[in-house]
Amino acid sequence: MESVSIGDGLILTVVAIVLVFIVLAALWGFIELVHKVLGDEPEETPKAVAPAPATAPASNSELQTVAEIMAVIAAHEEDPKNDYEIVETKRIC
Repeated sequence: MESVSIGDGLILTVVAIVLVFIVLAALWGFIELVHKVLGDEPEETPKAVAPAPATAPASNSELQTVAEIMAVIAAHEEDPKNDYEIVETKRIC
């Protein structure tokens, strides 16, 4: 049985690492190709949400805070290209 020198071991290690990265790049390219051929998945329809149970009325400042938080969440979840700005808040119910 032959002994392997440190130089041969280093060369084998470098070749193996390069081979792994080549295979990873090939897989990445294949996945991108499949993604372009098949396209994006269709968007799912939103599920119906059950109404929340009735609670005690909240103060006006609390309702304003909730409305602003909901506006920020809606702005974050929708199209990021749209700009939202809270101009005025008023109670509607």
